[in-house]
Amino acid sequence: MTKAKNQRIGEFIAEKLNISSEKFNELLEIQSRLDDKLGDIAVLEGLISGEEKEQILDFQKKHNVHFGNAGIFLGLLKYSQLKYLLDIQAKKKHRIGELLVKKKMIEEGELLELLSQFYSKQKTPFSIVAFLSDSLLQQIREIAKTYNYDFHSCDKEEDLPALVELHSPQLIFLDDQKGNGLKNAQRLFKQLGSKSTKIAFFSSSEKKLMALTGYTVGIDYFLPLPFNIRHLINIIIDADIQNKKSLKKSILVVDDSHTIRISLQRELEEEGYQVILSENGEEGVKIATLEKPDLITMDIDMPVMNGYDACRKLKENPLTATIPIIMITARNSVEERSKGFEVGVVEYFTKPFTKGHLATYIQHILSDNKELRKDKVIAADDSKFSQSIFKSVLNQYGFESKIVENGQGVLDLLNEGYKPSCILLDYRMPVMDGLETCKRIKENKLYRQIPVIIVTSSLNKNLVIQAIKTGAEDYLAKPFDSDELIARIESHIKNYTLINQLNKEIQARKVIERKLIDRNNELKSLYKKINHQLKETGELQQKLLPEKILTSERFKIDVVYQPCYQSGGDYYDFFKIGNDYSCFLIADVSGHGASATIIMTNVRNYIHLLLNEATSPGMALRVLNGVLCEHSVNTHYLTMFYSIYDHKKNTLTYASAGHFPPMFYKKKENTVSYLNSYDGTPLVLFDDDDFPELTVDIEEGDMVLLYTDGYHESTNSKGEYLSLSRMQDVFHKSIDKKNILDSMMSFNKTFLDEGNSGDDIALMLVKFL
Repeated sequence: MTKAKNQRIGEFIAEKLNISSEKFNELLEIQSRLDDKLGDIAVLEGLISGEEKEQILDFQKKHNVHFGNAGIFLGLLKYSQLKYLLDIQAKKKHRIGELLVKKKMIEEGELLELLSQFYSKQKTPFSIVAFLSDSLLQQIREIAKTYNYDFHSCDKEEDLPALVELHSPQLIFLDDQKGNGLKNAQRLFKQLGSKSTKIAFFSSSEKKLMALTGYTVGIDYFLPLPFNIRHLINIIIDADIQNKKSLKKSILVVDDSHTIRISLQRELEEEGYQVILSENGEEGVKIATLEKPDLITMDIDMPVMNGYDACRKLKENPLTATIPIIMITARNSVEERSKGFEVGVVEYFTKPFTKGHLATYIQHILSDNKELRKDKVIAADDSKFSQSIFKSVLNQYGFESKIVENGQGVLDLLNEGYKPSCILLDYRMPVMDGLETCKRIKENKLYRQIPVIIVTSSLNKNLVIQAIKTGAEDYLAKPFDSDELIARIESHIKNYTLINQLNKEIQARKVIERKLIDRNNELKSLYKKINHQLKETGELQQKLLPEKILTSERFKIDVVYQPCYQSGGDYYDFFKIGNDYSCFLIADVSGHGASATIIMTNVRNYIHLLLNEATSPGMALRVLNGVLCEHSVNTHYLTMFYSIYDHKKNTLTYASAGHFPPMFYKKKENTVSYLNSYDGTPLVLFDDDDFPELTVDIEEGDMVLLYTDGYHESTNSKGEYLSLSRMQDVFHKSIDKKNILDSMMSFNKTFLDEGNSGDDIALMLVKFL
């Protein structure tokens, strides 16, 4: 006998009673005699005639669909009538336990004890919710406790929907003695939607009209009153089995060729699929709506309705919109494929194809750990081999993809309106390489937010730094692992989706403000809520920046900070180290918004906890990089300029982690240049980097301007960058102004016109006295 943990309830009882296999099979045969008699029951109940029964049976045999759905398709049965018939069938069908009692092989009390033993061992997560009259509720609660079910109930009608939502039960009990039972059933049925929860209803009425009305509003089982434990146990066992059993995946084959239908049926049934058949598009759409198959194969050229029109109708219907459709056709031109993908086809198979190929692909499509995605990916690589790898991996994980040979192909797709969620660029390509392509994407305000991953056969640090400077969000070395590629794509798509959502909210607000001014009062509360959330994030960031300007007889500090979206990833700081040193630093976390603020928060805390006494900038950056690499999620990197001013020696010692070098004003020469520095690597990229130090002598009147890229990368309405050279010139011309930074920000605002900086702006000016 099978081990208990894999047994069905009937097998468990048979084993306990030491019934032979032959006798057990005989009982199963008796039990199943009514399984195929639904048509006879329908005739006896007067719902159809004998002739109509034969019509339904012929259609059922031809298409391999359920008897009830065949009757509904032909217009001979209603859905409520089908549920009524199924309930009658279930009541007439003998359970294994009932047969044993009837044949005097066990007493009913002993049977109930065995049921209790079986379900106590299963430890099933089966959940029941009840809204019943007091006496009935107590009886049901005791039975649920006996069989180790989770049981929940409520006293108020208005609490029922929330209780169902909280526990997601497999079975709900209602009756006609507590509240309005039929209305409660109808409300719950709408609330449950496509969930497999069953609704059982206790009623003292045995009228056929009452049952049909109940089935119309979503009731699955009717239980007669007065209460009978045998009926109740049958319902619980039925619902439990429906909850546990794993049904075969079903595939609808739509093709006007009898030969093709039979050929596909044989191949797919050999792989364990249940196959439903249809010979034209119109019929296929109706059958799909009733049977709701897991996948559909569709021919193009068919009578009555062709494959394209059928696909379009299936995608327009919420009941069938998510079913994947595969076109199987002799027509395989680019135009035909394009037309098919437009109406929702996921793949094309050209007749004839190798046996087993279709079944293998369907197995991939229907696998539990894969889902079809809405996200699109562009991959650019001049290698045919790499192109095929990209296509295979992206398709395997459900991404829609476009594969091109060079960067110009990427720009062409973007200009044609293709909207990817991620772009993969090979480093070396003809016509336009990956770095140049990335640069052009990031220069265009329409595309700059799309995440770009540079794919290269080298992990040379200079190459990586170049990629990051052009705006790439990530890099990946060849040969790459497919799981790593997908993990990185998914990570960046999540960030991109959040940015898009935020941008859409901002654009929506602008449209509303322009077009619905006279409804302003009505929208104030909504604006207030959104602004409050953004303000809270911005206030959090402001609290992390220095509250007071550091004062000294040796220098004077002035700062300007302007976040891109009320909160951002720019960070500046200054603090004293003992009596003889002062620290000035500035940093830029990749990205904007709340996630960048969180990274910046951690950096600030690490600096003040670990580095508040460090007098070596290079050592400080090494320590900070090590801590960040160990404790941060590698989805952001940051650049930083870290400097220490020696009050006694009048020197500024500094090191850079990939940050733009500060501008240095020498009063004696009246010149503005850049502080010489080693480029360094941004933090969080490599955990073993060194950050070399340099020292410059400081004289009275000299100034150092620390900044982030938001200022010089500001773009005006014509698409022009402000640029570093123009920023250097503006700084020099503002030297004699009363407030140098105010003058610089005024120029920035004038330059932008209707444009946008697109990034956080941070400026820190240190004037040495």
